[in-house]
Amino acid sequence: MRNLLSANFSRLWKDKLFWIGIAVMAGFQAFELIMLYLESVQYQISNNLESVLYVYGVVAPIVMSVFCSMFLGTEYSDGTLRNKLVIGQKRSAIYLANLAVCFVAGVLFSLANFAASLAVGIPMFGLKLPAMEIVSHVLVTLVMMLAFAAVFTLVGMLCHSKAFTVAASILLVFAFLLAGIAVKGRLQAPETISHYEMSINGEFVESEPEPNPKYLRGAKRKAYEFLDQFLLGGQMIVNSRMMGDGSGNDMLLAVYDMVWLAGTAGAGILLFQKKDLK
Repeated sequence: MRNLLSANFSRLWKDKLFWIGIAVMAGFQAFELIMLYLESVQYQISNNLESVLYVYGVVAPIVMSVFCSMFLGTEYSDGTLRNKLVIGQKRSAIYLANLAVCFVAGVLFSLANFAASLAVGIPMFGLKLPAMEIVSHVLVTLVMMLAFAAVFTLVGMLCHSKAFTVAASILLVFAFLLAGIAVKGRLQAPETISHYEMSINGEFVESEPEPNPKYLRGAKRKAYEFLDQFLLGGQMIVNSRMMGDGSGNDMLLAVYDMVWLAGTAGAGILLFQKKDLK
């Protein structure tokens, strides 16, 4: 296992796509902060660093989907995987070593974005959040990267085709995100709605509020609240503070991530053990 990890991380440090991912994550955040600052100056509005501090919660899984697919796809296309088996490495050890390198890549992508936030954002906007609150939330988002690494490793280790792996992983992460947005949209539907009607004076007058048929109640709302925090797309939104959402229970999110890890890694190892690699 130690030799597998050493070989994987040696490949990682030499991988151009990995360093491109680091540059993209840091550059994207620096650009976003500069544009946010220019908007503040031009329109005399108050923006803050906190609104974009955790944006890597959405961006990092997308970058991970590309990197992990390419990195693991090379195992098949270059014959590296077969060579590892020939010299006696266990399939489970190979799988876990690849999961580890995907997770570390996801963590480093996230930290590159976060470091750019601090380096560029603090001089522009300052930072009002308590340090311990930031550290706690960052750790939870990094646990989410472990869950995503498990998903991408499952796809990458079970598919021979690098092109199919890349396409499947990218589509999967966007499917997660769209599902999360859909669930969040239902939960944010207002309990009541009002209409505007024109009075005899030609003015628009707001009518009396009436129940919103799209508002979720009872067991259905509980089910959506569970999906909101369990599905990885919902976690992307909660952890990044998108859609004005900061309502997630960090400890509960971490527990759900461990469930994703156990389920996908367990299934992946089992299926990989039975996979015909000839």
